[in-house]
Amino acid sequence: MTIDASDQARAAAIASIVGPTMVAIGASEIVTREIWRSNIDPLIYLDGVLLFVSGLAILRGYRSRRRGWPMLLTATGWVGVIGGLFRMFFPGVQRAAENTPTTIVSAGIVGIVGVILTVNAYRHGRPAIRS
Repeated sequence: MTIDASDQARAAAIASIVGPTMVAIGASEIVTREIWRSNIDPLIYLDGVLLFVSGLAILRGYRSRRRGWPMLLTATGWVGVIGGLFRMFFPGVQRAAENTPTTIVSAGIVGIVGVILTVNAYRHGRPAIRS
C-alpha cells in the first residue's frame, strides 16, 4: 500500500515538528545526563503529562498502519501516550530505573528516531500544514 499525497503531506508536516524536537531532546539529555541523578517524582509525573499530551496530539493529527516512515510517526505517538501514562501512574519505578547507560541509550534512540522523521519530513521539500 502506498500513501496518498495528502496523507504524505500531513505526516511530513507533523514529522517536521516532532523530528527536530526529538533530536534536540536526545542530544540535550546526553549532554546533561547528570541532572537525572536528582530527579524527583513530581518532575517525572510532569514529564509523563507532557509525553502523554504530545503523543496524543501526534495520534490525533496522524495515524498510519501502512508500511513506511509514517508508521514510525504513529509508533512515536503511541510510545508517547503509553510512556506518559506509565510515568504519571508509576513515577517511582521510572526514577529507580534511571542510570547513566540507560539515559544515554534511550536518549540516543530518541535522537535517531528524530533524525529519521526529520529527514523524511524534509525529503520532498518543505512540508506545510494546511487545513
